[in-house]
Formats: sequence, structure tokens, C-alpha cells
Amino acid sequence: MWCYRLIKKDGFSISRVSHIGQYIPEDMNTLKDSFVKEILLKMKKMNIPFDDDYTIINMDENLCYLEMGFDTILEFTGKKNEDILSSGLNRYRVSVILSVVGNGFKLRPLLILKGEPGKTIEKELRGLPDVRDKNMFIYCQGDCWCTSYIFKEWIKEIFIPYEKEYGDKCLLILDKASGHISKESLYFYEKKYKFCFNTS
Repeated sequence: MWCYRLIKKDGFSISRVSHIGQYIPEDMNTLKDSFVKEILLKMKKMNIPFDDDYTIINMDENLCYLEMGFDTILEFTGKKNEDILSSGLNRYRVSVILSVVGNGFKLRPLLILKGEPGKTIEKELRGLPDVRDKNMFIYCQGDCWCTSYIFKEWIKEIFIPYEKEYGDKCLLILDKASGHISKESLYFYEKKYKFCFNTS
């Protein structure tokens, strides 16, 4: 962990943590090589071509705030008040499902907003040109988390069309979030799309 420090000079003074890092495991290279080896073995077992990187996809959800709030500002020493303008959405967050292919290509994003599914907000936002043209997808959920239903929609609207476009089976790498690997979800994928899941 490191911080920046502005020495009290020219009337300014402040000290804040600006970055919190994590220790890199000593065996990072060993773990990386083991992971790559396991991935290649799975692809060979599932008859997934790996001559090109277009058949490997990694997806994950990321939590984002619509407006990055802050509690500290830089100001002249001795000044008591400082007003700032805000949209009022600095505590409002959304989840976004992002996916990248091994060759660097990005799949279409899916946004999850906090709200009631199928109600006004979701309906209005789905009328936006990019959403209407399926350049991106928007869903509402009470806590803006990825549920089993929303992940099924991601599979149906984003992953499957990409796989069909290239005419090859793809290896999808994802974490063990409950919305991804619930028994209901796994049964649905295996029955409808003939997926082969490995949750190790």
C-alpha cells in the first residue's frame, strides 16, 4: 500500500491513500503455467480448436458507480467551506457483464440496473437505439446482481450468437458465482445448448 503526500507548501496540505495493492504470490508463474496447461487440456478433450484465440472467452461482472463520489478535496488551508455539484447519483451503482475473447475482441456488454424487472425503467431504457439494435443489453434487478435468469439471457443473447458466428465450439471461462452455476442453470445449459460444464 502506498499513498501520496502533498507537503504543506504554498498553503496546501493533504495526505490520502491513493492505491491499495495486493501481494503477488511467489508461485505466480507456476500457477499461471498450470492454469494454461489445464485450459489447453480441456479444449483438446472437448474438441475445441485452439490454433486461434477466438475460441476462448472470459467473462465477469464488474460493479460500477454512475458517478465517482469523493469525500476529500484539495483546498487552501484555512478555508472552511467548499461546495461541489453532484448529479445525486454518486451512490447509485450498476453491474456490467464484460467479456473478452483471447484475440482481444470484446463481446457486447450487458448492464444490470437496480430496479424492478419488467417495469418502467427497464422498458424505457430498452428503447434506446444501442439497446434496440442489440449493441448492448439492459436488465433490472433489485440489487443489480447477476441472477440465474440474467445470466441465461447473456448466454442466449451474447455468447451463443458469437459461437454460431464462428461455427466452432468455444471455451467459456467464468467464476463460481451462484448466478452462473446454480443447479437450475447448469441443467438448463446442458439440456438446451448441450454445454459441458466443469466447475473445478
